[in-house]
Amino acid sequence: MLNAYSSFEVDRSEDKETRFESCFTAWGSEVNGRGGHVSVNVDKRRQIARLTHAVVRRGSSTKPILQSLLGSIVHPFLHARHLMCCLSSVYKFLVSMPEDAETRLPAAVLDELMIASLWLACAHTNIRAPVSSTISATDATCIRGGRCRATVPGKLARALYRRGEARGEHGYLKWTDIECDELPTKMQRPNLELDELVTALPWRQAKGYDFVGAHHINIQELRAVVDEVEARLYEGSKSVRLVNCIDSRVCTGAIAKGRSSSTSLNTYLRRLTTRCLAGDIQLKVCWVSTSANPADAPSRHANLPARALLPSWARTLFDEAPRQSEMSGYACNADTVCPQASAAIADPVVRKRKHNDGKHSCAGISHAQEGKASREYYSGSGQSSSLRRHKRDTLEVDAYRTGCYDETQDLGDRRVVDREIEDIRAGRVEFAHIAIVCSSWSRMCVTYNNGSRSKKKPYGEKVLKREITGNLQLEQAWRLIKVLTECHVPWTLENPIDSYIWQTVEMRRAQQIPGCEEAVFDQCMYKLRPPDWKMLKDDVRVRKRTRIIGTLPGLSSLSKRCDGNRVHAQAMGHCRVGGKRISRAKAAGAYPVLLCNCIARLVASAVTIP
Repeated sequence: MLNAYSSFEVDRSEDKETRFESCFTAWGSEVNGRGGHVSVNVDKRRQIARLTHAVVRRGSSTKPILQSLLGSIVHPFLHARHLMCCLSSVYKFLVSMPEDAETRLPAAVLDELMIASLWLACAHTNIRAPVSSTISATDATCIRGGRCRATVPGKLARALYRRGEARGEHGYLKWTDIECDELPTKMQRPNLELDELVTALPWRQAKGYDFVGAHHINIQELRAVVDEVEARLYEGSKSVRLVNCIDSRVCTGAIAKGRSSSTSLNTYLRRLTTRCLAGDIQLKVCWVSTSANPADAPSRHANLPARALLPSWARTLFDEAPRQSEMSGYACNADTVCPQASAAIADPVVRKRKHNDGKHSCAGISHAQEGKASREYYSGSGQSSSLRRHKRDTLEVDAYRTGCYDETQDLGDRRVVDREIEDIRAGRVEFAHIAIVCSSWSRMCVTYNNGSRSKKKPYGEKVLKREITGNLQLEQAWRLIKVLTECHVPWTLENPIDSYIWQTVEMRRAQQIPGCEEAVFDQCMYKLRPPDWKMLKDDVRVRKRTRIIGTLPGLSSLSKRCDGNRVHAQAMGHCRVGGKRISRAKAAGAYPVLLCNCIARLVASAVTIP
């Protein structure tokens, strides 16, 4: 490069030259190469904040001064473009200001300037933040949103992050599909290579959900992105860079640019910014074709589409990457791969299969075939996440784990249980937790939903469909318990203490199995909270007395009874949290984290890693 400058006789500023330095200043930005911190000099940002406060205190300004002030604010914000969304009304007011006269600033403009001065402290980026190997895709209709995720090799995740849109553009809600397709743009349009890659990735964790209220399609697309980032934040993603695939040109331009002239879009961009600030998250969006977006399926009550073949270059990355499950259960920062055979199947186990060319699939071999893994049958209690945090490979088997019914995971189907029994006999299962759905076995079902079960007739009258399904699930669970006991695999089974399932012949026999232990505890002692407990002032918990039986050594140590030193809430009725109506009983079905960790520690001590 220096030779090129010399050949054209270009004047160089030698006092600003920097070579092989970890810390330097270039184009007005300070770079700390070791720490990865890049931002405008803090003294300069402090001066801009003081100028902004002076304008706000005066309450008025001329147009040239306000233009100069906004230009000074934009430069630091370029290191964190999502902060640009705080400037909306000020630009609209700037257009209507007279050229020379001093004009009083509206309250909305003053508020935005004050927020901008506060956010100047956050106007920096971390170029060494890891790129999450779990990428996501979101989509929406006017009334429903959908999202899914895929775990890919670290090299591929970083390549997609670089491919993500960095410039953005001004978009309009009123754009039609033809305008979105035909209007010129400087953004990177979807291409065939990107679409082929996206359709071939191992998408999983599909979730579809209804929005509260109907809005314009582009607003709903942006709401889906906000929901995904919020979910990542709740799952523990912090100081990380995320990649999300969307098929909306308007949302891609708005997110990459950091702001939108549309007040409605800017409102949700501000929500996105608060999430990113809370978790120090850097989001990059990849604009893909609508036909290639896998999240389109869950947003329309459909299963994920089957995977296409990976391109040869991407297949090499999958083959060379280490095959191990995610340690955190969801967000994954390490270069890990958790592929699956077909995105339409929710099972994260990859069966070794062949294509027409006779070669093995790039997805490789499952964890179950390579080594042992724990099982959580009727997943949803949260036990799998704790087991993964304790470095135990865990597979979840449940017909509704992804939000859509999947017959290949229905434990009421004898063929699915036969598959699991085959894995148990082959030594692929190291521990099993069974949490049979208690909705048809509970006393509340008898009291409020005309159930027919009783202590003398625990199987009911065998007329109601839900009770027939519950009996079938119990029958298949008993088959699993017998094989697990025969193969000396530790197992546990959980249900509420007053469940009629404990009166059945199968459960009485299970309790008589040699080595079977029992734990009866109140989940309030493990900090089971109602879904709206943060809105309440007291230390409110849910008692929910529960029984667990099984052959897991040390299981009886979980027994704890309530000490009566706290306020209890009933697991009945509904409440509203974040504008959503949530069932208290359903929320109480998820184990508290403390209980999950206690069970995971027992598993870790009882089952040694080979």
